[in-house]
Amino acid sequence: MLAITLCYLAAFALLVIGVLALIAPATLSQSYGVAVDDAKAFVYVRATGARDCLFGLILIASAYLGDVLQLMIICSVGLMLSLADLLIAFFGSGRRMKPELLAHLAGIVGFGIILVLLAELRVAR
Repeated sequence: MLAITLCYLAAFALLVIGVLALIAPATLSQSYGVAVDDAKAFVYVRATGARDCLFGLILIASAYLGDVLQLMIICSVGLMLSLADLLIAFFGSGRRMKPELLAHLAGIVGFGIILVLLAELRVAR
């Protein structure tokens, strides 16, 4: 099932991003689209990293269980988080669309595609 496989891939990506935020917050903040160099600001970068790690683990567990409705709910939340991250980074970077923000856009598109595939899977059952 392509939808479940994509859920695992999204979860893996979230775990990688989360771990990077925890161990290298300066690097992650740069790729996030709003670079920070203040040690106090790293707390917030690490907090988003912890969020992404936990979200990735929840997504892995749900994909393993194979509950399509639960996955649809989780992926809807992922889409909204990606949209929120994009808007926060966009407004935080002076309302300029920078290449770094494309990662957030990719999250929106990715979760959107997974949601469509999951919806098709749910209808087929």
